[in-house]
Amino acid sequence: MNILLANDDGIDSPGIKALADALKDEYDIYIAAPLSQRSAYSHSVTYFYRKNRAERREIEGVKEAYAIDCTPADCTYYGVNGLFKKKMDLVISGINIGRNLASDVIYSGTVAAAGEAMIQKVPGIAVSLCSYQASDFKAAADAVKQIIPYFMNCPQKDSFILNINVPDLPENEIKGIRVTDLHDHVDYARPVEREEKDGELFLFINDDDMRDPESSKERISDVEAVNAGYIAVTPLYYDLCARDNINDLLHMETIRLNEEGEYAL
Repeated sequence: MNILLANDDGIDSPGIKALADALKDEYDIYIAAPLSQRSAYSHSVTYFYRKNRAERREIEGVKEAYAIDCTPADCTYYGVNGLFKKKMDLVISGINIGRNLASDVIYSGTVAAAGEAMIQKVPGIAVSLCSYQASDFKAAADAVKQIIPYFMNCPQKDSFILNINVPDLPENEIKGIRVTDLHDHVDYARPVEREEKDGELFLFINDDDMRDPESSKERISDVEAVNAGYIAVTPLYYDLCARDNINDLLHMETIRLNEEGEYAL
């Protein structure tokens, strides 16, 4: 089976190399990853309008690897559409340094790289280690290795992605795997700091830990699972339609253009 690895931390990240090392004996591994850090790029793409420079890299145990000056979603697109002249059976994005829980998934380049696989009708997995000081990726890599066969046996595997978040604990202290709901949100609100220097205005925020409000979900949320010492596995898909609100808007169907060319009921 051919597996494409991508990420948003860049090709030199220890997370992607740990993942390749864990999987190389059982699968054919290919890597298409950003040339440098591309965290929080979300699902931005440049492949529509830009020629992106690619550098061939030699990584032990990897069939082919490229560092590409582009976004995480770009990397997946190139990787599954001809860069390697191989059909990719699965895309895995990660192992990300830092969590991708709750509303993190909106900003995450890691999740977007897996999401681009879904758009291209290729199964996708995003995996993150919930620490920004991460150094031991073994538990996260082993979790992915165990989950792959179950995911690949799912009949609808190319219609959603798995978002895996692994607590930053020794492997023997992780309690197990929980299939979770997406937490309602994480509170990103921060006061904006202003700094003027040499006639220029700089804006920044104080990068404290995110605040996790109580969840209103009936099923355990991803945040709750990780905080309790479990690996959180959350199915995600790109359906943004607010179907519960369609009936609230049906009255707009009566709007028509009047003789003056204005919209009116």
